[in-house]
Amino acid sequence: MSSVTISLVMLGKFGLTAAFAIVYPVSAELYPTILRNTALGTCSMASKVSTISAPYILYS
Repeated sequence: MSSVTISLVMLGKFGLTAAFAIVYPVSAELYPTILRNTALGTCSMASKVSTISAPYILYS
């Protein structure tokens, strides 16, 4: 791989990491206090399931 490709990949990974660092605190503020733990758990589960299933969807 060329150095430009590697640089773009690393920049993309940095952007994803920064986005995840922002998503959790913001999504916690979207839900009322009573539902906050359940909603964050459900959102986290949905993100993990989609992460696991993405390669199967893309490569099938």
